[in-house]
Amino acid sequence: MALRKDFSKIASFGYNGSYSGAGINDETGTEEDSLIPGESGFIHAEVNMIAKFKEYDPENYIVLLTLSPCKMCTKILINAGFKHVYWLTEYRDTNHLSIFNNVGVTSGNIECLLNDYHSIKG
Repeated sequence: MALRKDFSKIASFGYNGSYSGAGINDETGTEEDSLIPGESGFIHAEVNMIAKFKEYDPENYIVLLTLSPCKMCTKILINAGFKHVYWLTEYRDTNHLSIFNNVGVTSGNIECLLNDYHSIKG
């Protein structure tokens, strides 16, 4: 979810899922391409959220995630212009999350947001 820094607006949200209009896969019986963990073929929540984000100022939004982003989504969030990214739980490999610090993006567990909020809201 992308939430304005002053908490006045939710600009976008996303979820892990397939493309619009996807039907049931005959092989899996679900929308997933595969039932093997990590190979579902689903679009990540971060990508779906960015696809729906229609604001001109992503730097003024806080991205709130259920799980820490994968390496690719970390890079996508940075390239989309978001400067504040927080999550509830760390997911699998987290070594790449230092990329956020390297480019000046505030990030971390949701508890970090509580500590960072006064500096974020500017």
